[in-house]
Amino acid sequence: MVEKSYCCPIFGNYKYFINKYKPSSRNSPNPKKLKIVVRETRKKAENEAQFLSTISGEAIVKSDFSTLQIFMKRAVYDDNIIYSAAIDRQGIILESQVDLEDQTTAKEVKIHNLKKNHILNIINHLKEKDNIYEVSSPIINNGEYLGEARLGFLVNEIRTELSENAVRTLAISMTISGVLVTVIIILFQRKVGVPLQKLTELATALTKRKLEENNQTQSNDEIGIIQGSLHQMASQIRENLLDLQQQIIEREKTETALLEKEEKYSYVVDNIAEVIFQTDATGKWIFLNKAWENMTGFTVEESLGKNFSDFIHPSDRLQTLNKFQSYIDGQDSKNENIESRYLTKERGSCWIEAFVQTNFDPEGNLTGTSGTLNNITKRKQVEEALKLSHFSLDKAADAIYLMGYDAKFFYVNEAACRTLEVKTTVNLREYYS
Repeated sequence: MVEKSYCCPIFGNYKYFINKYKPSSRNSPNPKKLKIVVRETRKKAENEAQFLSTISGEAIVKSDFSTLQIFMKRAVYDDNIIYSAAIDRQGIILESQVDLEDQTTAKEVKIHNLKKNHILNIINHLKEKDNIYEVSSPIINNGEYLGEARLGFLVNEIRTELSENAVRTLAISMTISGVLVTVIIILFQRKVGVPLQKLTELATALTKRKLEENNQTQSNDEIGIIQGSLHQMASQIRENLLDLQQQIIEREKTETALLEKEEKYSYVVDNIAEVIFQTDATGKWIFLNKAWENMTGFTVEESLGKNFSDFIHPSDRLQTLNKFQSYIDGQDSKNENIESRYLTKERGSCWIEAFVQTNFDPEGNLTGTSGTLNNITKRKQVEEALKLSHFSLDKAADAIYLMGYDAKFFYVNEAACRTLEVKTTVNLREYYS
């Protein structure tokens, strides 16, 4: 059966007009926009992977898998990142996490009937998705390659789609408003003007007693069709508005979930004993966690924006800056430990071991540094005490010998050497070995 087409005096075939501007049920993604989204999201994920590899090295060396698990969980708190994994040099996964609250992950688990505690199985299924990409960053500690950190990120176009839907709905609404104005004029003319004219003629005929049966008002088929078309357009608008409202609700849920994840991440970072830091290319602090306040007494707020060298003890400042500059001149990401004294707010100082990684962009430009700070003041005090004890033994007036289970000396002081008329402690050890 062929559908009959009707014409409007202004818009012509309005059935064609309606179908032409009817919003499609599915948007085809713009390849150019998609490429930009992928590039921006990848860059964000690569920065996160670099940061994750920086703070994970020491946990792997110490086999501190509970801390490593916290770092993996922290990574998936980030928007768009849906899984994280730390892999050793043999390719064995040490720790991994998946964002089970993500819609894509939940859908994949439901479709394939996956168990939520089988993290590796879920990650393997997610890798097969076209809109999920993976980045990695090497984990290096004291120059030793330990493995790599991998992150899977999702290309999320919800904000672009919401904007396009809003613009499309606005355009449709404006078009329909124009149609409605025209139709109102037509309806007023045909539904009000013509019937009033006929009613006037009927009233005149009644007064003149000239009423005939063919003077009765009859409905107009064209107006009925216009009304039906407008009803369809109004129904489509209602559907579009309901769909847009649902998307806004989903977006608000996503933003609420993201806020909760950020709060969890802040709690984890602020309760770690180590200082986690980031600097820009000039060496100014751009991130510090609460451990910085406990270690130095300076608040995070008053420290951000200042150069890290301002907090180093003047006696150690030049040596530390020279060593740091040598890393930068290498034009490569490096992991190094730097021991130096940092100033405290109480005008004192404390020994700090800094684990530093210099970060560069793909073009080789320095983007900044990141790493951790550990308070090693007690360790330094113990080392100094041991040196003092060793010096006291060496300079003691009495001869002191230390012998092992194998009847060999492993320590003799200077007085013992003089007693046996041996010039050096090395010769004495060789003499009695």
